[in-house]
Amino acid sequence: MIRASLSLLLGMALVLTAGAATAEAGKGTKKNGEHWVTGRVVAIHPQQNSLALTVQTHHHRKAGVAGRTGTTHHSHHTFHLHKGTAVEMVRAGQRTPAGMSAIQRGAHVGVLAHGHDADRVEILAPSHHPARRPGRPRI
Repeated sequence: MIRASLSLLLGMALVLTAGAATAEAGKGTKKNGEHWVTGRVVAIHPQQNSLALTVQTHHHRKAGVAGRTGTTHHSHHTFHLHKGTAVEMVRAGQRTPAGMSAIQRGAHVGVLAHGHDADRVEILAPSHHPARRPGRPRI
């Protein structure tokens, strides 16, 4: 009886210490996976063998939540485009390849990036359908 409870107690202690070790290992690690950022191009910085792109994202706050007003704020993200970066024009779900010269200031883009290096840039073109253009009510 004592052996069974002792082995159960040691087993529980082993499980708890193993769980704590994995939690501590994950606490200090950075998440360097790919992330998706959409926004408007505010600056294009040509560099020697690449291009840097600054995208302004727009964050909304919910109005009506206690202590918050309906204000918004912007943040800027800079990405480096290189020879391996795929640039595509997206219109109505159809993707067509484009060059880096197609990226212009004021364009709405989506950037799939790994850190600050862009893997894919999608130029989001407005729809031809009048009811789906921004700023117009849907019918």
